[in-house]
Parts: sequence; C-alpha cells; structure tokens
Amino acid sequence: MINAVSGVSGTGCKASLGNSFCEVSLQPYGIFTHRHQPEIACHLGIPVIFTPHLGNFARGIMATITCRLRPGVTSAAVAASFHQAYDDKPLVRLYDQGVPALKAVVGTPFCDIGFKMQGEHLIVVAAEDNLLKGAAAQAVQCANIRFGFAQTLVLC
Repeated sequence: MINAVSGVSGTGCKASLGNSFCEVSLQPYGIFTHRHQPEIACHLGIPVIFTPHLGNFARGIMATITCRLRPGVTSAAVAASFHQAYDDKPLVRLYDQGVPALKAVVGTPFCDIGFKMQGEHLIVVAAEDNLLKGAAAQAVQCANIRFGFAQTLVLC
C-alpha cells in the first residue's frame, strides 16, 4: 500500500482557487484510478494499492509505503538491501535511523528514504521536492548522464 501526499505544485493543474494551498484541505484523489498506479505495479512486479493525496503545502512529495515481510527478515537485511540499491546514487540519501521530513528536501535535488520495522511490517518513507528531484533536477541529472558528466554537476 502506497500513500503519497503531494503539494499543490504537483497537481499539474493551472493555478486556481481550488488548488491554492491556502484553500486545499488534505484530501485523497484518484482512488483506484490514478494514472501512475499501473506503472508502479509494473515496475515493482507486484500488485499495489496507490492512493495519492493533495496536501495544503506548496511543493514536495512524501510517500509512505507499507509492506508485510516474509518471516525472519531483519531490519539489518532491509537496511543492507537499501544500501545495495542506493549507495551509488548520489542524489538519494538513506536514513539509517528514522524517517525523512519534507523540510529536509524542499529546495534540493535529493530523494531521502528511511524506514521503520515492527515484526513482519515494514514502513518505508520517501521524500522529495517534486519541482526539483521530481522534475527539473531530474532532467538535468539525465542530461548529465547522457553527456558523460558527473550526475550532480550544477545540482549540488
């Protein structure tokens, strides 16, 4: 299950009173019909329930992913998996203790990821600035990769 809260800049809509962060109340949308659900499920290779929410803040995305692990999976094994996947990704910051907050990523090109475990339950929290890591900075990073520059050139 994935719940993601996006600031009003992530709506992709023209500015209007209805999506002004002063007027928006935290609300889910696109329940069972959001356009990104099929690509998330395809990428992960498993069915997912994705519920996006619109938050009353200007920018940023906070995603909370809830999973049930196979019996015997340890916190150390989960941490090792995250490090294996992301240690060579210069714009991903892993939290070994705790979970990220939006204030740590707004205005930066980083995606911060942390997790908590209890028994067989894993909750992963990811935060990014949707206008940078989610859009502009991601485009610059891709151009840097394409032309053989360091991924972080002009970003950090």
